[in-house]
Amino acid sequence: MKIVVKTLLFSMLFWGIGMPVQANSCRWWSEMRRIERRIDRGIERGRLTREERRILRRQKHRVRRTARRLHEDDGYLSRRDCRIIHRKLDRLSDMVRRFKHNRRSYDNYDRGRHNDRRHY
Repeated sequence: MKIVVKTLLFSMLFWGIGMPVQANSCRWWSEMRRIERRIDRGIERGRLTREERRILRRQKHRVRRTARRLHEDDGYLSRRDCRIIHRKLDRLSDMVRRFKHNRRSYDNYDRGRHNDRRHY
């Protein structure tokens, strides 16, 4: 009996579930991890400046903190809480996309007919 209880508690801690109230929270938390990995990959491969990376990491930390606080209040996340966190993560991935796009257009700014073979 003790082994079963310990494995159940370990699995709940591993998946980030405080209480087994919400049935689909394992899938939801794995989806959140997947989105965060995608955001991290965009930050790493986007050739962003140090300031842009700092802004994005700070925003990601805020989203994580919000999710943790909402989860700690009741022991589970309601649909409204899930929607709030999804919106924040979508906004964060849009910020990554916007920073990458601005970086690309900035790199190509000086590439004209006479400026493409300039030596520095």
